Amino acid sequence: MRDTPNTRNMPHPTPHTHSERPFGYRTGDRGEFLRSVGETVQLTEHILAVRVGEGDPRAMLGEFRRTAVLVPRNEAGVLAGMSGGIQWIYAFTDEERLARFAAARGAPPDAEVPYHVLLGARLLDVVVPEAGVPTGVALDVADAERAMLFPPVTGIVPDQAADRETADEMLREGP
Repeated sequence: MRDTPNTRNMPHPTPHTHSERPFGYRTGDRGEFLRSVGETVQLTEHILAVRVGEGDPRAMLGEFRRTAVLVPRNEAGVLAGMSGGIQWIYAFTDEERLARFAAARGAPPDAEVPYHVLLGARLLDVVVPEAGVPTGVALDVADAERAMLFPPVTGIVPDQAADRETADEMLREGP
């Protein structure tokens, strides 16, 4: 995917870097940062099952909507790439996968990566429609076994943000 700066009027939640504790997360007894591990594990399990043809895509989508994801940001908004005429917003289930993505793009290992923490539902229902162009979510794209795309089609994004051409192409190609 080719990265494109997102210059549209996108919502800007409180930004974070990989070393900050985002609002809504708790810390352990010693103050260490704890993610909502159970939700992330469940989402990952759904993705793996769907990828091998044994899972329920609707259950996976529901789990994504309930999971907090990390969305890298840049000066213009959220980091996104273009592929097949669709803008794909990058999102990650944890800092390790976000760091792997940054490293694959040439960032030094100790580089801070600024990001937003959003529920998948907010990403799909608010950020995607405000993009103004066909936009989907590319989850964990630096991890070939766990990557998943949430395209801009009815049932995933709100109807006003759905792209009919993408839906038609998906129907032609099949699962």
